[in-house]
Parts: sequence; structure tokens; C-alpha cells
Amino acid sequence: MFLKKTLTAAMVFAMAAATTLATASPAAADFRDLGIEDIRNPADSSYREGWSTDRVMATFCGDGGTGTREFYINVQTGEVRNASAGGRAPVHNVRNGQRALNPPWEYVRGRCRYDRTDLRSSWRGHWWRRVSEPVTNCTGSRQGQRAIRLDYTTSSSFTESYSVTVGSEYKFTDAFSANISVTAGAEWSDTETRTHSDMFTIDPAPHRTAWWEAQYQTVTVRQNVSFDIESYSWAWRPNDYGNQVWVGTWRGRPNQYEIFSYGYYVDGTTNVMVGDPERPRILQTRVRDRANSGNDCR
Repeated sequence: MFLKKTLTAAMVFAMAAATTLATASPAAADFRDLGIEDIRNPADSSYREGWSTDRVMATFCGDGGTGTREFYINVQTGEVRNASAGGRAPVHNVRNGQRALNPPWEYVRGRCRYDRTDLRSSWRGHWWRRVSEPVTNCTGSRQGQRAIRLDYTTSSSFTESYSVTVGSEYKFTDAFSANISVTAGAEWSDTETRTHSDMFTIDPAPHRTAWWEAQYQTVTVRQNVSFDIESYSWAWRPNDYGNQVWVGTWRGRPNQYEIFSYGYYVDGTTNVMVGDPERPRILQTRVRDRANSGNDCR
């Protein structure tokens, strides 16, 4: 997997820029104007569930699939069973070939979406990385500036909440990367490393070993998986054969056509890319050194 998109022209590559970037925790997205509700933090607190909405969303969408799927959920305990549980206890009561939902079990059908990137949860931070080979001065005096190549590499990492499946089996990171690369303007790759080089000079002090480090600008974006409701159903009482209620929102609640749970997420962190050809944006560079060790001058 190797995805690359272009940053805005305003993000110009600047070596040794003195910019300081503060890191902030992601803030919850508010998509309610689109009919999308965070069921972990509903606008109407009376709709707050008494069970883990993160775990329920992980059960709905933890396999990374996008096809239509059906579940039965116990709205008192949060237990979820897949479509194969239908037609028998405890989900249904069956009589003379008819079946009725058995409260508190309710039915939901829909599709998982992986494109609800919370752009307001993005922030810019930094990584310090060594970008040159060490140079050793084994003498008692300065030896003058020596040319050295600085190699800047791109990298990315993913941090998932406890219940998210992230890995090659379900290709969750594929969906994540494909959807947010367009808006984050960053290069996301978990299979390739690219190197960009510059020439600098370095002059280690006597009996010291020195090297260059660079501070990369990075971007972190949180993505919450959502479940797009196609139909939802419940029965008012047991044995209410033929009288199920059918609606198009989560638990029949106003404007909850699509749901997510903020604690069920993937955070992706990667380099901000700039320039032509593209390279990681460097905020600052510095020379670090240490005293020579016993093996440095052999």
C-alpha cells in the first residue's frame, strides 16, 4: 500500500525553521447536522446507553467490511448477535411459524463506513530523528567542517482503540489511509520507505562523535468508524406477532440515521509532505554529540 497526495502550496519546505508546534488531544467531531450521532456522547443525554457503545461498534464493524449486515442487540445489556441468531430464542419468540422480536432484543441493518474523518481532531506535532551517520573526531583538536549527507525518511504509525482490528487481515488501515490521504495532504505508507537527501557539514569537537538530527512535521488524524442505518425494528411487547415497529434511525431516535462511538477509532500519524519532488517537511535541525566510546577510534 502506498498512497500519496499533495499539500497546499502554502506549506513550503523550510530547513531549520524555528516553528514550535503544540500537540493537542483530539476533540470529538460533531456531525449532527448530517444526521450522524456519537452514541457515546449523544446530544440528548437521556439517550445515553448503559453499556459500552465502543464495544458494540467494534462488533458491528471490526472486520473492516463494507457490505450490508444485520444484527440483533439487547438494548439493556449491549449484547450483540449476528443475523444467524434470528428465528429462535432469545431473540425471537416463535409460534405457528410466526416469529416476534423478544424485548429487549431489537434488530438493525446497515453498512459500515470508514470515511468519517474528524478533521477537527487533527493536530500537528513533531518527531526528532537522526538523519546522518555519526562522525568521530579521534584527535585533540578541531579538524574542520566535513561534508555529510542528511537522509530524511517518511514513516507512519497507527494507534487503535482497544477494540479496533488494525492489520493486514482486515485491511482496516487500507480503508483509513485511502479515505484520509485526500484531506490530510500527507503520505501514508506502511510498506514503503522513501529517502530524501541534502548535504550539510559537521565538525565534531575533540574526542567527540557528532551527528545531525531533524525535527519532522507530522499530522495525526482520528477516524471513527460509523454505521449507516438502513432499517431498525423492535416490538413493544413479547409475542406481538406481526406488529413490529420499523424505522430508519437508530432506536427510532430523531436524526440518528448514522451512528459512531468516539472511543472506537484509529489515529494515524505520518509526515507532512511538501515540495517538488515531495519530501518530509523539516521544522528544525540540530547537531548532537557524545563523548567517544572505546570502539570509536579503533
